[in-house]
Amino acid sequence: MSISQASSAKAVVVSLRIDGSWATYALFRIGFRLNRVRQVLLVIAAVLCASPIARNCLAEERAPGDGVFHAASECRASLKSLGGISMHITGTVEVTNEIDALGAVAGVRVSEVVRCQNRERVSTYFDQQGSSQQEQFRNEYIVDEDGAVLAIQAMFDRQGRQRPAWRLSDLSVMLADQRLVKQGTTVRNRGDVYFALQESGAALGWVGRAHLADYIQGEVKAEGSGDATLIASQGPLGDVEMSLSQTHGYLPNSIRIRKRADSLYGGEKVASAFSVRKPLPNTVLPPDTEASPSNAVRSMEWRMNVGAYERAPNGVWYPAQIALVQTHLFDDGRKNVTKSRLSVVGNDRAPDACGPQTLIPKGYAVYVEKASQLPYRWSGSDPEPGVPELPLDETLPTNPISAGGKSRMLLPTP
Repeated sequence: MSISQASSAKAVVVSLRIDGSWATYALFRIGFRLNRVRQVLLVIAAVLCASPIARNCLAEERAPGDGVFHAASECRASLKSLGGISMHITGTVEVTNEIDALGAVAGVRVSEVVRCQNRERVSTYFDQQGSSQQEQFRNEYIVDEDGAVLAIQAMFDRQGRQRPAWRLSDLSVMLADQRLVKQGTTVRNRGDVYFALQESGAALGWVGRAHLADYIQGEVKAEGSGDATLIASQGPLGDVEMSLSQTHGYLPNSIRIRKRADSLYGGEKVASAFSVRKPLPNTVLPPDTEASPSNAVRSMEWRMNVGAYERAPNGVWYPAQIALVQTHLFDDGRKNVTKSRLSVVGNDRAPDACGPQTLIPKGYAVYVEKASQLPYRWSGSDPEPGVPELPLDETLPTNPISAGGKSRMLLPTP
C-alpha cells in the first residue's frame, strides 16, 4: 500500500469515527440498493417458477435428495433391482369379458422366477375355478445369459404329476435363439417370457409389455416429498402416475398407467395390437361375419396398489402384496376387466436351480423357433444339434411344420 493510499484510508477511518451520521447514511444507502436487488431477484424467481422444470429445480434446492430427478432415478433403480431376486407369486384372477363368449373367468395363477448366476427359470400355470378338466398345461422357460429362450409346455394333472410324453400334445419344446435364425427375424425374448406371466409380471416390474422403469422418461413432474412423493410422466409407452415410498427405496406404492390407441404395446400401437375380428389380407370372411373397426381397442389402463413390502435375503425391497386392475376399453364401449391379487415371496439367487423341472426324455425333438428345419434334440440337460432316428409310427407327422410346432419323442427304433 502506498503512502497516499494509507493517508486516504486513515482519512476515511477518521471521518467515520468523527461523523457518525454520515456513516449511518452511507450504510442506509447500501442497504437500500441491496434490498432493490433482492426485490428484482424475487421477481425473476417468480417468473421462472411458471416453468415446471424450474419449479422442480427450486424444489430440489429446498429439499436436497427429495427432488424430481432424485426421486425418479431412485425409483428406476429400485424397479430394476427387482431383477436380482427370485420370486414365488400366487395370484387370484377374475376376468370379466364383454367382447367374446368367454364371459367371466376366475382362477388361481401360480408363477415362479428362479434366478441363477447365468440363467433364469420362469414357470407358470393357471388353475381355472370350476373347470371339469383334470389336467392342465404348465409353461416353463429357461433364459440363458445370451438371451436364448427354451420354451417348454407340458401336461400335468391336478396333483402335479406330469403326463408321460406319448402324444404330440403332451410335451412341446421350442428353442428361440436369435443366432439361429435369419438376420432381421425376431424370436421370443426375455420380455415375451415375462409377458407370459400375465398379471403376475407386475411383481417383477413388468406391466403392459414394458418395464415400469421405462415408463419414467421424457419430462418427469413431481410434487411432495418422502413417502408422499408423486411423479408423473408422458411418453410413447403411455401416461404414468406413481406414488412413491421413500421408506422402501422409492418403489411405487400405487401406479396408474394409461395407454391410448397410439401408445406402444409390445413394439406396435395399441390399436394395431388389439383388434377383434380383424381379417387377414386377402381373407374372405363367412357371410355372417363382419370385420368391425369399432371393435378396436381405444385405451388400456392399469391401476396397481401395493399393500405390503418385504426384503429379500440380499436386502432388496420388493412388493409382497399387490392389487391390480387392468381394463381394455373398446371403441364400441365394451370392455374387458381383469382383477388380480398377488402374494409374493422373494428369495435370493439360487446357485443351481435353474434347470428345467419338466421331464424331457433324452432324444426328444427340440424345434427352433422361426427355423423349424434345423434339427435339434434334447441331450438330457440342454438342446443340442443332432438328427436322431425317427420312430416307425405312421400316425406321427414327419414334417415339424405340419406337427403344429409340437415336439415328438425321437427314440431309436427297436
